[in-house]
Amino acid sequence: MKTGNFKHMHNLRFRYPIHLFVVLAILLSTRPMYGQTCDPTPCGGTCITGTFTAGTTVTWSSPYYCISSDLIVKKDAGGTPGNLTITAGVCVAISPGIKILVKDGCSLTINGAALYCSSTTALWQGIVVEGGGTVTVNNASVIADAVEGIHAQNGTVESDLEIYGGNIFCNNETGIYLNTYTGATVMNTTIKDTHFTAPALNTGSNGKYAIVVYQVGDAGNLLIGDGLYYTAVTPSYNEIDNYCIGIKAYKSYLTVENNYIHDLLATGDVGLDPPQTGIAVKGVSGTDYELIVGHDDVLPDLYNKIYNCRVGIYCKQHVNLIAYSNEIGGAVASTDATWVMEEGIHIENNCNKIEIEKNQIYNFDLYGIYESNNNGSALNRIVLNTIEETAIYTDDINPYGIFVQEDVAVVDNLLIQRNTMHDLQTCIYVQNVNEAVIEGNDLHFLQYDVMLWAYGVRLFQCEDPIVKGNFSTHDTWVPLGTPLRSFLLEDCPVAMVSENHAQYVNGGIVVKGNNSDDANFWCNQLDNAWHGFHFWNVGGTPTSAPIAGTVENGLLSGYPSDNYFFPEETDYQLWINGSDLSAVD
Repeated sequence: MKTGNFKHMHNLRFRYPIHLFVVLAILLSTRPMYGQTCDPTPCGGTCITGTFTAGTTVTWSSPYYCISSDLIVKKDAGGTPGNLTITAGVCVAISPGIKILVKDGCSLTINGAALYCSSTTALWQGIVVEGGGTVTVNNASVIADAVEGIHAQNGTVESDLEIYGGNIFCNNETGIYLNTYTGATVMNTTIKDTHFTAPALNTGSNGKYAIVVYQVGDAGNLLIGDGLYYTAVTPSYNEIDNYCIGIKAYKSYLTVENNYIHDLLATGDVGLDPPQTGIAVKGVSGTDYELIVGHDDVLPDLYNKIYNCRVGIYCKQHVNLIAYSNEIGGAVASTDATWVMEEGIHIENNCNKIEIEKNQIYNFDLYGIYESNNNGSALNRIVLNTIEETAIYTDDINPYGIFVQEDVAVVDNLLIQRNTMHDLQTCIYVQNVNEAVIEGNDLHFLQYDVMLWAYGVRLFQCEDPIVKGNFSTHDTWVPLGTPLRSFLLEDCPVAMVSENHAQYVNGGIVVKGNNSDDANFWCNQLDNAWHGFHFWNVGGTPTSAPIAGTVENGLLSGYPSDNYFFPEETDYQLWINGSDLSAVD
């Protein structure tokens, strides 16, 4: 039996610094201290063999128990339910492969106790609770060294889990697994105020999932957290770290609120595909299920903090994502070697409904928001997000703020509105999306390398786009020829571009390729742009020279009109390059 300190406990960190005043506050408080370390040394003495008699109420209060065969909390022959309580200060050493099973109608309460594996090189199976059974874990309890800390079998009746009060699920391969639930009522499961971490499994592998929700919640959204907004000074949030995936939902309706998920593992041989590691919240389905991460509220309230994960939120295959008011970011660094986050939010493959609003996304390698091949009929809204880099990096990374492509099944389904973006190489990129609306965004883009193009808004092969009321600028004046463009529309027929403001760029509004069929560009303000408008390979026969002078007369389809230029004498208001404007209707 293990009688010394846990080998893994040196990896656990106290959430709050410990000093005299904190200790005094804890002693005077009714709330347990976060960061419980589950040190069995105080237990000592002779191990008492863990036993339970069916249909009885039993309390374990002696300091040290050992379980070497499956312990079953069950009803007796007359149907009287069994109830086992393990009280504060008790340490329970469990042999490898052994489980505690809580049957329907029975209960297990772990109140300030610690359960761990007796071997330093293996895992016990964990707590299994049937549908109709109840498991309560509170008062800074510790569940450690299990294949699954708790496995809720559910079924037509839910397994009642009450997990709260400063607990630690430590070095379990999976922290909590919520299995299939087909009942008609919303689950009452509580998982809050608990730390899930797996830095050093006994088996030498990595932790896979902190929480798995598998085919659960058809009757309504199951909540992970407590529904409050996240604040580091409010000790009620779940904390998840050192797992490959934080929270995974498969064919489940799930809400995630008040969680701090950070420092997830980007690599590790854990039976997961390498691209699937390092994800804070993941939703996968085959039919339409809804994943809600955060809550629609007035900023600055933020409902989850996701930090130093490879991907913040990842959804694919018919998962309808609603992501409100989250902080999703990576560490500030000066070189690419210290980057952690690749993408803030990633959505792909037939997700029908997407609402991404009021999130703060920062410091990422590739994409703040990435969306691809979502062909649903509902309006896709990306609104009121702040997406930015907070440091200038020395390598040639090419971050996109919002990247959307191949949403082609229906029209009038993409709205990118009132977002704020700073220091990105391309703020908004949209490809092959019909009737996209890009409106009222505040865009400050940055050229990371003198050879790379940078854009405020870049549209490619988008029919009937509306680009209206955006402010798109590089922050400083640039020499002629610097590859900076506020707006680029390539092969985007019937474009309506109005009331935008561009400045400090080589090209204010650049129109390339097939942009005919009643396109209009009106009431735009183009300041300090070497070329206010640039018509590039529009039509077929190139003209002999660029056209200078005013282009503000009349409202002619396909021509810039009623626009404002400052200063008027700066280079060309309209530059025609390789174009035949007679081909423009």
